[in-house]
Amino acid sequence: MEHGEDAEFERKLEEVYTALTSYGVIHGDTKLDNAMDVGDRIMVIDLEQAIIDETEFARSTNIGNARGLLRDLQLNRQYENEARQREEKRLKEKAEAKAKGRS
Repeated sequence: MEHGEDAEFERKLEEVYTALTSYGVIHGDTKLDNAMDVGDRIMVIDLEQAIIDETEFARSTNIGNARGLLRDLQLNRQYENEARQREEKRLKEKAEAKAKGRS
């Protein structure tokens, strides 16, 4: 990295660490080896020691996404249960009709 590129590198570092902070993440192992310049941004690696503020998750859009996915799963299960019940009823009625036909 050339000396004149320091300001741009600093801007990208501030951007990535501001983003991490906004999500309640503290990197925990900040050193240059863990900051990779990938063109227009910095990619932070080695997040094993990262500290994540769990209360931030409760206020984030991710909780809404998780709730939405859970609701979809529950609706799918309900639909599958209703379809299975309809099929069981149809088979039962078919068996009863067949039994009446033999009598």
